[in-house]
Amino acid sequence: MLLSCNVDCGEVLPGYRLVARGLRDDGFSNDSLNGDYMGHYEGKPVERVVSWVYALIPGLSQPEHGANGLDVDASVALDPPPDPGVWGPVLALGGEREGRPGGSETAGAFGPFVFPEGTERVTVELRQITLVPVDAPRAMEVNGERRLGTLELEIPSGAAQWTPA
Repeated sequence: MLLSCNVDCGEVLPGYRLVARGLRDDGFSNDSLNGDYMGHYEGKPVERVVSWVYALIPGLSQPEHGANGLDVDASVALDPPPDPGVWGPVLALGGEREGRPGGSETAGAFGPFVFPEGTERVTVELRQITLVPVDAPRAMEVNGERRLGTLELEIPSGAAQWTPA
């Protein structure tokens, strides 16, 4: 782990708490695992790539579907930000979640995203989202998103702080 923490971010889904675990080192923006996803090309700077990792407690009974049609989504901002001329204005995030149902916790991650040398702070904004089935009519009423709070990870000190919405 690039940065480890154990921060309780409260109940993010009905009956489920999210615990932030830290930043996982996923390699580099030009390696065989991340090169395509990061849009690497000859001459583009090579940056470290990380993911923000967490656990949902207790474990989800259906990890791929969230809980009762709800799930958690995240956006990440870096300070200082990566060069938008190279990496674009928004960090694209994927999500992964352990597929084993139940248990004491379900591990998950958001990323990978570039993590340039000199990054001092990672800010993770969490939202509760409503999942809409693929076969749902477009006119279906959706509650949208509910802001849950912000997690700030201070890289030099290793400090982590959760601020609920």
